[in-house]
Amino acid sequence: MNNSDKSLYQIPYFSEAQKEPDFKKPKIQIAYNMPQQMPLKPIQQVKKPTFQPILKNNQIDIFGDRIFVYSPKGDIYNLPEGALPLDFAYMVHSDIGKHAYAFRVNEKIHAFDKPLEKGDVVEVLTRKSSEPKIDWLDLVKTSHARIKLRSQLRQRGDLEPIKNAEAIRARKSGEK
Repeated sequence: MNNSDKSLYQIPYFSEAQKEPDFKKPKIQIAYNMPQQMPLKPIQQVKKPTFQPILKNNQIDIFGDRIFVYSPKGDIYNLPEGALPLDFAYMVHSDIGKHAYAFRVNEKIHAFDKPLEKGDVVEVLTRKSSEPKIDWLDLVKTSHARIKLRSQLRQRGDLEPIKNAEAIRARKSGEK
């Protein structure tokens, strides 16, 4: 390099398909003597837009129909609004739901039929001798819990499998 080129460094041009540089194409030049603060000053002088008034006026709750509850270990569970403690128990594990006999929500005993709220810490109290009951079908809101509960009730023989369409219609008309 001669004296006039001391402030510039030339980088050869690479194309994506080439593995070797092409020295015949124009080169990218980087200036070394350029002050580092110079390009930042115009950027720093630009006033940053504030979005606070816009956000305050247009707050959207993207999880409006969902609640987040916690296990005692700090795990987060996403449930629909109005979910009951049995939904939480079956969400954790189907065996936890199967053997549930009581619930402790925010360190207080909680009824089976009382809905959970956002931010609740839910602990499921279990016993090996506890078994699911057919009345629990009215105490679950999520399809996941309902499917698991029905499966367990069928295994025990408390709920007969539906074998034809007529039985499905009869059961649905009886539920409504």
